Amino acid sequence: MQSKRVPILNAALFFLLVSFPQLLTNPVDWRYLVFLTICIIFSLLYFYTLYQLVKEVNQKPLI
Repeated sequence: MQSKRVPILNAALFFLLVSFPQLLTNPVDWRYLVFLTICIIFSLLYFYTLYQLVKEVNQKPLI
């Protein structure tokens, strides 16, 4: 049974991968701050959800 947190992890990782190349293009453009903000928010969301998922898996019995 898959956790309900897996789609959130997938969406956050998708937006990180989409936003990250934009950060490497032109740092003086106004979009740079937008993509940087998006990247920071989704990276925090990704790591928090990953932490919750690991905590959830560790609480379940293995058998």
